[in-house]
Amino acid sequence: MRLVFVVLTICLNVFGYEYNQFLINTQIDIYPKILLFDLNLPKKVTDRKIDFYIIYDELDKLVAQEIGKKIKQKHKKIGGFAVDVKMLNYSKALTDKNIEADAVYVLKSEKETMKAFAKKIKGKYIYSFVYDVTDLPLGYLIGLDIEKEVTIYINKRVLLEENFKFVDEFFLMARFIE
Repeated sequence: MRLVFVVLTICLNVFGYEYNQFLINTQIDIYPKILLFDLNLPKKVTDRKIDFYIIYDELDKLVAQEIGKKIKQKHKKIGGFAVDVKMLNYSKALTDKNIEADAVYVLKSEKETMKAFAKKIKGKYIYSFVYDVTDLPLGYLIGLDIEKEVTIYINKRVLLEENFKFVDEFFLMARFIE
């Protein structure tokens, strides 16, 4: 019996990250709507279409596809902007010359991979959302967690470096990390 437990534990660690479905569903509901709090959204999205990318490890492709499907169902339009959901694995995202994203939702990966992707989108005014708030310090803008209530976290360094201009009410709802 111990052997079965050890093998299962090793397989879970080797073959991918286990995602909390309730947290994902909450993030799917909230992340696209957060874009509406940005005062610069109309200037940023000139083609009236929000390109929302889901970035994933190859092992999490099915999770990414499910997230993409749910976002498409729930958010056909956000504040008059059409939403175009695209999926891209980390290896392709890191090698593509230019990612035409307005927003990215990054799933778990190795820290170095996530740091490299954050560095790639730095300075491009791309809204970046993470599955796990502990990944915010790697260079991403917004994370959401469920504690006693839904809590939105903002990476203050990324917010200031990218010069995002959110409405004041958004900051009242959020907590900052340094």
